[in-house]
Amino acid sequence: MNVRSTREFFEANNVVAMRAYKSPMNPDVDNQMIKLGNKLTAIPFYAIYAPGEEEPVTFDGIISAGGIQDEIKRLMNNDQ
Repeated sequence: MNVRSTREFFEANNVVAMRAYKSPMNPDVDNQMIKLGNKLTAIPFYAIYAPGEEEPVTFDGIISAGGIQDEIKRLMNNDQ
């Protein structure tokens, strides 16, 4: 998702993106992915936390930058 359109969209909408690197030296990433419903710990995997929600919307596999932006817009509209 590290493309110009997504970075600009995130900045304009005060969205914070965080990235975790999966490696055998960091089992915490696998543990968190399992908690989020990714039982196979497959990557890529995305979790979007909407304001006021405890559970994220999750995506696995390949998703377009536009798909991520559309989902964030939907979440932002539900928050209002």
